[in-house]
Amino acid sequence: MRGSIVHLIVLLCVASTTEAAIKQWVGGTGTSFATPDNWVAPPDTEDPTPPPGPGDFADFTAFGGLVTFPANVTNAQTLVTQTVEFQLLTNTYSTELTVAGSGDLTVRNGTIITNNPILASSGKLSLEADAMLSVLNQLLIKDGARLIVIGGTVDSVNVTVGMDTTVTARLVLNGGTLNSTNPLILGDGGRGAVSMSNGATLNVPSIVFGATTTGRGDLTIGNAASLTLLGTTVIGEQGSGSIEVDGGALTLQSVEIGKFGSGSLSIDESGTVIIQSGDVKLGLNPGVSGSISVRSGMLTLPGSLFVGLDGTGRLRTDGGTLTVNGDLHLGSSASSSGNWDLDTNETTVVSVTNNIIVGSRGIFLSGSGGSGEIHGEIGAETTISANAFIIGDGALGLVFFDEFEEGTLDFNSTTIGNIDNGVMNINGGSWDNSGAVIIGRGDILASGPVEGSVSLFNTAVSSSSLALGELMDSSGELEMSGGSWQIAAGLVIGNGGTGSVSLSDGATMTSVIKISAASDRVLEQTQLL
Repeated sequence: MRGSIVHLIVLLCVASTTEAAIKQWVGGTGTSFATPDNWVAPPDTEDPTPPPGPGDFADFTAFGGLVTFPANVTNAQTLVTQTVEFQLLTNTYSTELTVAGSGDLTVRNGTIITNNPILASSGKLSLEADAMLSVLNQLLIKDGARLIVIGGTVDSVNVTVGMDTTVTARLVLNGGTLNSTNPLILGDGGRGAVSMSNGATLNVPSIVFGATTTGRGDLTIGNAASLTLLGTTVIGEQGSGSIEVDGGALTLQSVEIGKFGSGSLSIDESGTVIIQSGDVKLGLNPGVSGSISVRSGMLTLPGSLFVGLDGTGRLRTDGGTLTVNGDLHLGSSASSSGNWDLDTNETTVVSVTNNIIVGSRGIFLSGSGGSGEIHGEIGAETTISANAFIIGDGALGLVFFDEFEEGTLDFNSTTIGNIDNGVMNINGGSWDNSGAVIIGRGDILASGPVEGSVSLFNTAVSSSSLALGELMDSSGELEMSGGSWQIAAGLVIGNGGTGSVSLSDGATMTSVIKISAASDRVLEQTQLL
């Protein structure tokens, strides 16, 4: 039905603007475009007619099959709703092209030149390795239509994939090349998806993911494909968007994920993503979400990572390597939240040059921050390292390592409960600190009492010192069930605040101990050495 509507619209346009003839392909004798017996002129569907000329309309709505071009051909318009193969024989076909409905057009060995081609209503256009589509203005793929470039080439001034409907329009680059003078638009009121594989090339100045509030744009970079984009790439411009790197390589000058619409970046199948400059922000505005997922491969960030700037951010690591050459913030402003999910059955390395801050103030030096949480499992081949690990620095910070299988946490120092409350629970594993651990610090910027709480179950811990309840109006609580804590310099329980330590089930702590008069002392079923 939709193919008939498109057919009628195109026919009306031809009839209203010219005296052009409508020539319908019937393929009566052989395959040549130039043979009159292969054409009729409706409403006369019996008598042969000369093939369509420069001002005529070529109609492939009744019959399909192989069509060969013995010479260059120019038509006013061409509509394809049947399964058709154009064998151009190194020639050029100039026409205004529409492929719609059940149309399935394959182009081989030549060039189609067109101004504003439309692929609509589930139509499909395939370019083989020796074919080219030269678009002088706008290439539009919408309503579930597909453009498949199998080693061929598309040159265009403008390209839009996905318009008007929720049915996904697709551009598939399977070893092929697309060149566009202007930005590639994915999801202009509809859903648009681009996939790259087998050495495909995409040469565009930028990509817009979700150009309107109802739009969605998705990009997949598969095996042996690579892409470099200059400027700032926004994943989730007005609508939503995603980039998935599955075995390919992506280089972005800078990126924002989830600006006014939701956005996501994921890396899998040993894919590689490099961000060249700036901080990376997830969930830039209230009510908007942004996420990064590293399942394998490598993600390298030049500056800080804000998981939830003013909106909601989510980080997931399940294998691979994440390198942050700055701070990792979970939460930032009062309207934000940041979550980090770990499911690390595979080898996972997270390396942060500066600090991991859970419940952070982000770029804000005063006022409330955004809540942050780390939750999940750490496998035997997992290492998480940073300069400082701060939990509760402007908003509530929660850390739960439910299952810790011999992996390593490696920090210079750790603070639980800095400007806001912090909680940390670890089940197993190794937590190494070359410097101090403070549980319940209570920074002078805190608006009220600050509590820090740590629960450990069969965890091996080391630090230069341990302080609980460091400043006034702070409190620190430590519970250890099994495991050990090696403290090189000293243990301070309650300094300006209050602190308590509970050791059970064979837990041991080796330290020089200082317990202030203000502190509680709970030393049960253990030896304090």
